[in-house]
Amino acid sequence: MISLISTVLNEGESIRPLMESLTRQTRQPDEVVIVDGGSADNTV
Repeated sequence: MISLISTVLNEGESIRPLMESLTRQTRQPDEVVIVDGGSADNTV
């Protein structure tokens, strides 16, 4: 099992490219966990 865990803070513009890049990987993760640290933008 492959898990990807990423912490973010005010990275709303980076979430979509991150998720899109994961779909292009040879072996995609079985789960993705994104932990928001209290963003003030459109991260969540």
